[in-house]
Amino acid sequence: IGNNPVATGYPRFPPGLHAGQKAMLEDSITTAEKAAGRSLKRSEVSAYWSEKARAYIKNNFGAWLKLLLVKAGNFWNAFQYDDLSIITNLREQNVILPGLKFGLVAALAIPGFLLAFSKYPLSRWVAAAILLHMASLLTVFVTERYRVAAVPGLLLGASFGVSELWQSCVSAKYSRAALYLIVLLAAALIFLLQAMGRADLKTTLPAAAFSVFALAYILLPLASLVALRMLLRGWFFVLFIFFVVWAGDIGAYYIGKNFGTRKLAPHISPNKSWEGAITSFLVSVLIGLLLNSRATFMWSVLSDAHLLTPVTSAVVLVPAPAKIAALLAAIINLAAQLGDLAESMLKRGAGVKDSGKLVPGHGGVLDRIDALLFAAPVGMVLFVITARYFTPVF
Repeated sequence: IGNNPVATGYPRFPPGLHAGQKAMLEDSITTAEKAAGRSLKRSEVSAYWSEKARAYIKNNFGAWLKLLLVKAGNFWNAFQYDDLSIITNLREQNVILPGLKFGLVAALAIPGFLLAFSKYPLSRWVAAAILLHMASLLTVFVTERYRVAAVPGLLLGASFGVSELWQSCVSAKYSRAALYLIVLLAAALIFLLQAMGRADLKTTLPAAAFSVFALAYILLPLASLVALRMLLRGWFFVLFIFFVVWAGDIGAYYIGKNFGTRKLAPHISPNKSWEGAITSFLVSVLIGLLLNSRATFMWSVLSDAHLLTPVTSAVVLVPAPAKIAALLAAIINLAAQLGDLAESMLKRGAGVKDSGKLVPGHGGVLDRIDALLFAAPVGMVLFVITARYFTPVF
């Protein structure tokens, strides 16, 4: 079922064989015995089908080489072929938690291994093991359960790559960080190339757009927090964004749940109300003003506790004018609320209530950071512009 004229790189049964383990076994025996004209041992049945596969490869060598490339593409595809519904069943029964998709892990692992190749030679063994496992699947076909064996190695590469990106940003090695991001985007294009080979090209644009959009929607906003932290007073700016967003979320939840009557966007998020949105805005502004007024105190306490680096501890932080702090908090809150609505819109489009089940009672990780995905880049731009207001004038 992996090497025949109708093979696709995924399980594809030759004509005359039914799907399903039991039916396929019976059909394979019946077909082989009918061709031989007698009863066959199991080893003889295997020899019959192996010979048919070898004959196909011999007589259609070019098509077989193309099929190998298709299988290699299937291995690195974001699509998950769960042929026995094992993963789906386990997730539905909450036996395993819904985690990262294979495509995202693989895309993150590729630049990670390229960076580790020269820096840590022993990492080549891990990369070789992944490639060897892929090669073993080329002889048959690719399914999600067959790819699982490569996931531990891919997670190592992905973790190393993300760690290197963080270290490169913190140490101002922008060329290495840029290299990682370039290779990451190139890896994402693998999904686009895979989409070009789909039989139903109507799904090509949505699949390619989703793969690239996921990186832009999640990676770049979170990377903006790293970039913001690198400013001399970046630690305060990052905390300002977090507390303003969190305070707004908490205020909106309690007021909206208990007193909300006017729906904000019922077709996108039926539970959000104007009362909650207004409360979120006011609470965020108040928290922003409070944080701003205690900026010097926070700098002093964190410096004395050695929670800041020597460089940032030496940089004095002063409160900005109240109107500047209020404006910052107000704009960040509006961006956060738009981010929340945007993620709700994506979930409605996907036909799901939550982005996942990883956080009990709260949904997925994306449900926890949806507001930050809009607030973080907006906040970074605002603080770059207004950083001078937090600088003491002598």
